[in-house]
Amino acid sequence: MKLTFRDLKQQKFVIEAEPTELISDVKAKIEKEKGWEAAQQKLIYSGKILQDANTVESYKIEEKGFIVCMVSKPKPAPAASAAPKEPATPAPAAASSTPAPPPVISSNSGTNT
Repeated sequence: MKLTFRDLKQQKFVIEAEPTELISDVKAKIEKEKGWEAAQQKLIYSGKILQDANTVESYKIEEKGFIVCMVSKPKPAPAASAAPKEPATPAPAAASSTPAPPPVISSNSGTNT
């Protein structure tokens, strides 16, 4: 059967697949044709994310319908920029230790008694 896909740029493409094929196999075909890494693909049909272990027919995909293909980009660069943000978090923690004076206020109250 012919499966029609749309990417996020609304471009259509068609992949030939058997109803008994696994979604992971369909992703491999997309990778071969489009160059998008299978692990980075999310296929959505009728509002459901298609799981790799299920078959095409298990989702009752019709030839007249279409599957949205989302490709997420690898995130090594943001992870590097997230690391410098972590040391900034302990600095406010040091500021939060400044509220230690309230016990001093409590001891003043004890002195008044």
